[in-house]
Amino acid sequence: MSTKRRFFVNGRVVTPEEIIKPGYISTSEGIIEEVGAGTPTDLHGEVVDLDGDYIVPGYIDIHIHGAGGADMRDGNMDSIYTIAKIMCKAGVTSFVPTLGCAPPDVIVKNIDLIVEAMKGGTPGAQILGVNLEGPYISPGSAGSQPPAYIRNPNPQEYMGWLERTPPGFIKLAIIAPELLRSEDFIKTMTEAGVVMGVGHSMASYEQVEAAVAYGLSHSVHTFNGDEVGIRKQKPGVVGASLNIPEITCELIADGHHVHRANMELLYKLKGPDRVILVSDGGMPMGLGDGIYTQRDGRKVVVEGGRTSLEGSTSGNLAGSVTSLDKGVKNMVDLLSIDLVHAVRMASTNPARRIGVSERKGSIAKGMDADFAILSSDFSVRTTVVSGEIIGDL
Repeated sequence: MSTKRRFFVNGRVVTPEEIIKPGYISTSEGIIEEVGAGTPTDLHGEVVDLDGDYIVPGYIDIHIHGAGGADMRDGNMDSIYTIAKIMCKAGVTSFVPTLGCAPPDVIVKNIDLIVEAMKGGTPGAQILGVNLEGPYISPGSAGSQPPAYIRNPNPQEYMGWLERTPPGFIKLAIIAPELLRSEDFIKTMTEAGVVMGVGHSMASYEQVEAAVAYGLSHSVHTFNGDEVGIRKQKPGVVGASLNIPEITCELIADGHHVHRANMELLYKLKGPDRVILVSDGGMPMGLGDGIYTQRDGRKVVVEGGRTSLEGSTSGNLAGSVTSLDKGVKNMVDLLSIDLVHAVRMASTNPARRIGVSERKGSIAKGMDADFAILSSDFSVRTTVVSGEIIGDL
C-alpha cells in the first residue's frame, strides 16, 4: 500500500454512471481521497498528468485458472505470484483464483496455498478468495475438465473446505444441479455466503429453477460448458440463465467462446448490471500461439487466440487466452456498448457479486485506490493497486 499522496489529473475518469472529463483522482494511504471534475487547486503531493487517458476502476477477474505458463494447480507460490503479476498488466487489480476438478487432496492443498498467498499478499493483483469450478459437474458436460476427477457432492469433502478456510474465503462454487445431493450442497454453501453457480451441466430448465429456490444465483461462462441448449420445449441451462432474473451471467468476451449475436442477446436480456466479464484464463494466457502441456499432462493448442484440447474431435475449447482488458475492448468494439457499461461489467458487477463492493469495483471517495489507466484505444498503460503505481506511465 502506498502512503504517498498522489494526484492523477487531466484524465477521463470512468465512474459506474458517467465519464468525468477532464477529471482527477487524489489518493493517499491506499485509498481514494477525492474524485472531481477539472483540476484541484491545492496539489500538495505528487502530480501525475494523464494527458487525456482514461482512468477506470481496477478490473476484477472472478474466474481465472492461470497465465504466463503458470497454473493454479501447480501447487506452489511462484505460480500464484506469476499469475498475479500478469493479471496486473491487463488492468486487473483483484482476482479470484479458480480451481477445477482434481483429486480431493490436491484441491485441499491448493486451497491452503491460496489462503496463505492471500494473507501474505501478492505482487501485482490482489487475491480476494477462491472459486471452485468443480469437482461436482456433469460427466456429459465436462468440457476441458479432466473426467477422471468428476464426482457427486460429498458432504465430508465440502464441509472440510468450509472448516479449513476463513469465513467468506470461498467466493464461488459451481454445481450441476442434476447431480445427486446437489440440493444440500447448494443450501450449505449458500448459508456460508458462497455464491453458487450453474455450469458444466446437463440440467433441465426445471432443475435449474429448483436450484435457484435453494440458493443458486449465478451462471458460469454462460453459453459454454452446458450441453443442453435452448430448444422449443427444452430451454435448458442457457434458457434458465437468460430468463431467471436472480441469475447473474458470466461472459467470456474473447470472440471465440460465444458468437457475437449471443453476446448481444445476453446483454439485451440481462442488462449492464447482471453480466460479469471473466477471462477464464488458462496457463497459456500471455504466451502466444503454440502447444502447451497442462498440469494433468494433456496438451492445449493455442492458435489465433483460440484454445482447444489437442486431438479433440469436437474442438473442445480449453479456457481462454484473452485477458479481461481485451474483453472490455471487445464489448465496445464488437457490440458498440458504452464504455461505462463495459467497464462496469468487469469491475463494479464482479465486486458486487462476490461481496466486496464496499471497497472495490468503482472510483469513488473512500474506495481502495485500485484502478487502471487506459489509452484512447482502451489498452492498459499502467495499473494502480492500493495507490501503488505498477509499471511505467
